[in-house]
Amino acid sequence: FKGSRSKQLNLFSYHVAGDNASSAEIIYSYVPATHIELNKTAIELHPGNTTQLTATITPSNATYNYVVWNSSNTDIATVTADGFLEILNEGNVTITATSVDGFLSNTCKIEVTPKLTPTCNAPTSATATYGQSLSDIILDNPSDNTDGLWSWNSPEELVGDVGSRTFKATFTPTDTDNYIAVENIDVAVTVEPKNISVQIDDIDDKNYSNEQIKPSVVVSGDNNTLVLNTDYVVDYGENIYAGLGSVTVKSKLGSNYTFTDETKDFNIVAIEQSPIITETASLTRDGHTLDLNTLVTNAKGDVSF
Repeated sequence: FKGSRSKQLNLFSYHVAGDNASSAEIIYSYVPATHIELNKTAIELHPGNTTQLTATITPSNATYNYVVWNSSNTDIATVTADGFLEILNEGNVTITATSVDGFLSNTCKIEVTPKLTPTCNAPTSATATYGQSLSDIILDNPSDNTDGLWSWNSPEELVGDVGSRTFKATFTPTDTDNYIAVENIDVAVTVEPKNISVQIDDIDDKNYSNEQIKPSVVVSGDNNTLVLNTDYVVDYGENIYAGLGSVTVKSKLGSNYTFTDETKDFNIVAIEQSPIITETASLTRDGHTLDLNTLVTNAKGDVSF
């Protein structure tokens, strides 16, 4: 019976009178607990922490060898029937383990303090290539930081144009029981040009004009049509006289691409025309006469007779 500390209780008895007189007595043996020992009696924890409390009953053969757990403030910490403790908020709380018979108890006092802020200086050597996304960049944790890992806030974001860019990252400490994660840290990324191969579309034939010919070109690379004076510049050959002309495409300094110079040839076509002669004229040499009024020649060349 609760409230009794005797080691043996006579729960009930009966007696039968008559010829077959007999009596019986049922004896219930009760071994009370004498001590409760907890694995932890005073600890400091942080919101979000969990821990397991255990209670050991002495003697080991006590009739009731388990306890009832209770939290003095369930807004700060909760405890399950088997002693599993979960910390919810900052503050002080007492967890009590009470023997089933109600005679013994022991307590664990808990101080709940804020988690620490880790040392998380941003990495300084992050590099990427034009066209990559942040997920392609692995961030190394500087040696003087708290142990932990870096992750990008928007890993699918493209790194953008060549140059220095800044993106947001999160530092998650290895010891999350004692340290908070820190978000929205600025991390600088150096974006370098992408090396590609380029192709120049065929150039239509051009007519001789007695001036340097500078044909427009269509240049493709990286599955795109490249932009003149943004992605590349053009050098022209002499491109004056009939025959072969040339165009050389070069990557523009500071652009998003680098590539080997690419040259494309094209034809400069001579044009046929009659010379303009304003009056009768002829040339005589060694008894031979050349009538200039009937002379037809190309725009470039020599005449001999």
